Amino acid sequence: MKNYKMLVPVVLIAISVLSVYQLFSENLKQMEQYNKNLQKARYCAKVGIVDAADYYEAALKIKKSIDVYEEYAEFYIDQNDYSDAESIAERMSADFPGNSKSYDLLMTIYETNNDYTNLFQIYEETQNKKIYSATIDEIYQNNEFVYYTNGKRYTDVKSIFNGYYAVCNSKGYWGYTNRTGSVQIGCQYDYAGGFSSEMASVRNQEGQLYYVNTDNGKKFVFDTDKSYDYLGQIVDDIYVVGNKGTYAYYNTSFEKLFGDYEYAGTFNCGIAAVKKDGSWILIDKSGKEISDTYSDILMDDNDVACKNNRVIAVKDGIYYILNEKAEIIKKTDFEEIAYLGTDNMIAFKKADLWGFCDENGDVIIEPEYDGARSFSSGLATVCKNDKWGYINENNEIVIDYTFTAANDFNSAGCAYVSDDSDSWYMIKLYKYNHG
Repeated sequence: MKNYKMLVPVVLIAISVLSVYQLFSENLKQMEQYNKNLQKARYCAKVGIVDAADYYEAALKIKKSIDVYEEYAEFYIDQNDYSDAESIAERMSADFPGNSKSYDLLMTIYETNNDYTNLFQIYEETQNKKIYSATIDEIYQNNEFVYYTNGKRYTDVKSIFNGYYAVCNSKGYWGYTNRTGSVQIGCQYDYAGGFSSEMASVRNQEGQLYYVNTDNGKKFVFDTDKSYDYLGQIVDDIYVVGNKGTYAYYNTSFEKLFGDYEYAGTFNCGIAAVKKDGSWILIDKSGKEISDTYSDILMDDNDVACKNNRVIAVKDGIYYILNEKAEIIKKTDFEEIAYLGTDNMIAFKKADLWGFCDENGDVIIEPEYDGARSFSSGLATVCKNDKWGYINENNEIVIDYTFTAANDFNSAGCAYVSDDSDSWYMIKLYKYNHG
């Protein structure tokens, strides 16, 4: 009995050694088969034989390897079979979720096939997962300003205000699109003002003026006992009412606040531009005149004079940059200054060419363009040889000179452009519009 007890440990050790040997032997056989499969796969891939796929699959069943996945996907790419290459890259991503190589492959595939929707969806995924690589960055930068169109054309477009554009159809009727070009209110009005406080003034085909909300419901009607032919945008309960060339400010209780002006603009940054006795002046919300008189004060399509606490005014042919307190920031030597955009880089003209200055009038981009609009959402539209394109703040052309006219980009990466000067359509950057 004693001898049996002594034999038990010896037998157990022998069994363990045998098990390890068998496992090692089995692993060795598998690795030999793995290498044979890879050797055959690589040969088939080199000469373009479709059996390469079977051998790659056999190798991956034995051992998953990101490098083998990459080889496998590149085999399909060499065969111009991008669908199967995409499937392999997706499997690669699932098995190695933190590795950038699968995303490098996917973005390369999508770039090759001009599949920008998937390209930017994958890029967004890499950013959310904090996965970075030189390939990912390069492909993104190469395609950052690729755009598509929504196809709908209009004969006229007014600048965006509070997320909506006023647009005019071929019959001369106005409606609204949202900032990505979807129809918000169909073209049905003789006149359409800008949205503010979720309302816009419209004139219907019977000549009636009133305010509608974003769903085209009648929201507010001015005092029907008073005569008027113009209603401005409501900002902080103040809006302009015009009648036969005279303009005054009212509140929503129909009380006249101040003014009998030759023209009156929309309040923004707490001030508005008005025309009085043939000259332009800035007023605050109490109606107090806060500036000198000028021969002109620049306003956009929404009659807004002040953006980013800056105003452009003209006197005796000289352009001035003012702040929101009507203080002169700079008396410039520019021949002309464009309307203000949403950014702080302002287009100016000097020696018959256009460049850009900052909000204080200091030159940032020397004049070199035939035409320009001020920067909005990081881009500015510029003209050379009668064609318009877009530059970034580094003065790099990012959208080529393609259009006969072009408006500013908005924060959703969309802009209205024209290629025939008779109709406008929207272009949309894929990097913002890929959902």
